[in-house]
Amino acid sequence: MCLSDRLSILLVCSTMGVVVMLCSFGRNQIENGTDVATAAPDAGTTSESRDGCGETTGSNEIERFNRFSLAPFDSSDFLSLSSQERRRIISIQGEKKNFVALEEIVLMNIEESSEAALILVQNVADDRAVDFFEKIPLDAPMWELALLSLWDRPQALVTPVLQRIVSSSGSAFVKGRIYLLCKTKGWPELLPYAVLDANDERPLFLWNADPATDTLAGAVRAYREKVKPLKESLN
Repeated sequence: MCLSDRLSILLVCSTMGVVVMLCSFGRNQIENGTDVATAAPDAGTTSESRDGCGETTGSNEIERFNRFSLAPFDSSDFLSLSSQERRRIISIQGEKKNFVALEEIVLMNIEESSEAALILVQNVADDRAVDFFEKIPLDAPMWELALLSLWDRPQALVTPVLQRIVSSSGSAFVKGRIYLLCKTKGWPELLPYAVLDANDERPLFLWNADPATDTLAGAVRAYREKVKPLKESLN
């Protein structure tokens, strides 16, 4: 399933969740003989309703979620939400194309950051995508996803960033993943750095990886074998 399909499913599920919450609240008010449009909880109390799954939903929670949906994004308030509510807010910010808020969520490096990253990497312009990638900590769970998002970005924008990372990072995984991306793309700009990593046999621990390229040295060999002849043929 492609990334856009996954995002569509996430958005649909989030929207349905809000509808269930609102309908459940309204049904409870009607059963109690209260006008839904004018009902208000007593001071210091919270009205509750139950949805079809038996989950209790307070009207204060609905009001709070609606406030987050409509108000400008606030990072401290966002972190006070449950994981489910955060995912709904991320979907809403994606619909609004509020990339500033989504980027802020990504840099929080929380469980839901990857979902914000998925929306960001598919929708922002080339220069912003590269700038966004460079801000992500190398040990963040969504770093590899952000790296793969550079696949269709201009080589002239991407390779200077990759050169800076390879020259400064001590992580075998980070370097190896970059070499393998550049191998597939046929980008020769990392050849000078590849020489320095040619004998580094640290494992990369890549999922479903070819054993021949699951060390940094293996990734370097594969990169040089693919890219060096391409560069020489252009000279």
